[in-house]
Amino acid sequence: MDVRLILDPPAPGSFNMAIDEALLESASRGETILRFYSWAPATLSLGYFQDYEDRRLHQASAELDVVRRSTGGGAIVHDRELTYSFVTPISRRLSADHQQLVRAFHETLCHSLANWQISANLFRLTPSDPPQNRQLSKKSFLCFQRREIDDVVSNAAKIAGSAQRRQRNALLQHGSVLLAKSLHAPELLGIGDFAEHLPNADSLIDDWTGKIATRLGANLVQGEVTNRERLSAEDHKRRRYGAPKWKNRR
Repeated sequence: MDVRLILDPPAPGSFNMAIDEALLESASRGETILRFYSWAPATLSLGYFQDYEDRRLHQASAELDVVRRSTGGGAIVHDRELTYSFVTPISRRLSADHQQLVRAFHETLCHSLANWQISANLFRLTPSDPPQNRQLSKKSFLCFQRREIDDVVSNAAKIAGSAQRRQRNALLQHGSVLLAKSLHAPELLGIGDFAEHLPNADSLIDDWTGKIATRLGANLVQGEVTNRERLSAEDHKRRRYGAPKWKNRR
């Protein structure tokens, strides 16, 4: 199975989300794509179901641009972090078990981090966890203050999480990896805050993608966003991700 690998430069939030929407359309036509990217300027992304007014709950990010994702989950401060998107047709076996796909990305990330002597594992609930703590975690405004099964944790801190959106013909998986603490979210620790040897983003991507390819049985073919996808993204940005109506829809 060929997977197009896209390594994009930093871009504004509305453009990043519009590109992912265009890639999802390509997946509905039969293609599988893995994209890594970052954000400039730093941006707060809201989960699809979050209320826009709730951003007032987090003052440290009050000055940031805001965009709404098409995937669920809590808000993410995209500053010193790495984002990926993965799209695949529903007809592919990869989409059959959504949690297995999350686990594939997260377990391979743990294995990659081990190369830099960073110990990370997948989050698991234990019988001793109070039910009320689980509910509070799910209600936290920030994604990285929540805990879901198979999130990546290190030193008790969540350092990576993913969310999905499934359409009739294709699936989109978003993921975020905290590389270091941000001034816009000082309560959250990233990999660099407890690692002696922090990999740069390019090195981490290079190692991680190799492990992802092996896990998924994929042949990664480096490419870029096509002209058709860019034109579609501009339309999605104008009508949705850059429009106040979408951002303020809840």
